Amino acid sequence: MWHGVYGSGWPMVAGGLVFWASIIFLVVWGIAHTTRHQDTPQHYGKSPIEVLKDRYARGEITKTQFDDIKRDLMT
Repeated sequence: MWHGVYGSGWPMVAGGLVFWASIIFLVVWGIAHTTRHQDTPQHYGKSPIEVLKDRYARGEITKTQFDDIKRDLMT
């Protein structure tokens, strides 16, 4: 049944298994890689003031907003 023109078909079967194992590995690795980076927020471990400074530096908030939020955090 597995014998053909080229002899035993086991090298072809093994090659197919390696191919599909590689595809499955790449899919699982890709999913794990993308979800791992989304789970960790950029501000993990930072104080609220440090997060505020980062947001101001990135231009997400204005100087007035920065001062208002900082004042709220300090009280």
